[in-house]
Parts: sequence; C-alpha cells; structure tokens
Amino acid sequence: MKVAVWDTYVRKPDRKTLHFDILVEENTPKEQVYEYGKYYLRSIGLEQCTIDTENCQFCHIETVDPNTEKEILEKGYKIIFLEEIPEKLPSNPSRRDIILHIRAHYPLYRFADFSKHSIEELKKLLQALEQNNVLRVQGIDHLNLTVQDLATTIDFYRKVFGFEVLKWMPEYNGAIIGNEAIKLCIYERKEFSRKEKGGFNHFGINVKNFDVVEAHLKALGIPMPYGVVQWEKSRSIYIEDPNGYEIEISEKWGGDV
Repeated sequence: MKVAVWDTYVRKPDRKTLHFDILVEENTPKEQVYEYGKYYLRSIGLEQCTIDTENCQFCHIETVDPNTEKEILEKGYKIIFLEEIPEKLPSNPSRRDIILHIRAHYPLYRFADFSKHSIEELKKLLQALEQNNVLRVQGIDHLNLTVQDLATTIDFYRKVFGFEVLKWMPEYNGAIIGNEAIKLCIYERKEFSRKEKGGFNHFGINVKNFDVVEAHLKALGIPMPYGVVQWEKSRSIYIEDPNGYEIEISEKWGGDV
C-alpha cells in the first residue's frame, strides 16, 4: 500500500517542538490530515496546539508494511514520532541539530531543502536569522538599460547630470556611466525602440552579507539560473520576481568599479 507522508512540527507550551509524520491514504484532503494530527495531539494532552499549513505539509509518497497498512485502513492514519527538538542548540551542534533548530524556530524555513548546504552555510544562516538580518538591502545599486546609440546617450547624461564614463565595455558594445552615488550600465542596440518593454533589463541591489543571502535563497528554493557569477572584483546572483523582472543581488557597490 502506498501512503502520503505529511511532515509535521508542533511547538509545545514548554517551547520544545514535536517532530512527527502523519501517514494517510493517498489523496486524503489536507483538512482531514490536520484533523488526524489534532486527534493525536489531544491523545497526548496537547489540545491547545494547532495543526495547519504552517506546521504540517505533504512530504512524499511511500510504500508501507502490512501492519502500518492495517492501522491506516482501520482508523485513517498512523503517527510516526520522530523526535522532540529542544528549545536551545547543544554546545557543539551537528549539521542535523542546526537544521532541526531552524525548522523548529523559523517557520519560513520549516520545509526548506537544506540538502546542498554545508554546516558552515547553515551556521551563517542561523546567525543571520538570530540577528534578524538575513537580507539587509542597502539601496538600488544600478540600472541596466538598452540604448539606441551609445555615444549620444553618454553625451546626454554628461551634459544633464555630469555623469562620467566609469568603464568601457567594448566586448558588449556598452559602458558604465555615473558617479559615486548612481550608475547606469548601458548597452547599444541600434534597432532598439523605447516602446519596447524589453529595454529595461534588470535592477540591482547591494547587500552586506552576500554568502548568507545565497544560503537564504537556496533554502527558499528561489531559482538562481546563473549560480553565483564571479566578476572582476565582485560577485552577483540573479533571480526573478513573480512578474518576471530580473534582480541582480551584488556583493559590492557597483561591482567595486
């Protein structure tokens, strides 16, 4: 018999967290799964604790042994108790200890995939979570624009704003212009029309804790199509928002140009 396994974390009044699986027949509605979880909590004297989407989610399908199958067919579910997670980490925590602590205490990461995280990355992420500074945006880093004519654009911004050419990029038919406060990365395409929505390529933001942000994005499952891009003096990660706008997250202001 194949069953659905629902991964569950429930905070007790003593701030310890129960970690257990709820096994049910395939296609059991989530509302029914939550009711089964509540039955279990009542049976161990935790009527005040709740089961909902925040602490109980579908994990996977697996095949069970005859005894488990019989129990599920008789009462609708089976509870597999896994562990009780303490409020505080041990003095010398293992990788698993840290993962369980993050899942128990930070709902945003309760069902995150940490399989690709090293223990060092997890420690950095936990430290940032404890300090409430996982992603500290400092401001808009630059604008990346397609232009019809490079020379004309540079001349305009020099005359109007006093921008200087900070870096030529002949291999891309482009340049970085601006000052210490703002930068424009401009790229020439003769057939470009300003009516095109594609003229705005992405916007960039700068963060203080680049490695922590990378771990943060991995844990949330945010796609990073280019991975970490290593530039001459800085690193960047590119992501997309739900509307398809590309965002560059950079390690240093303006790539340290």
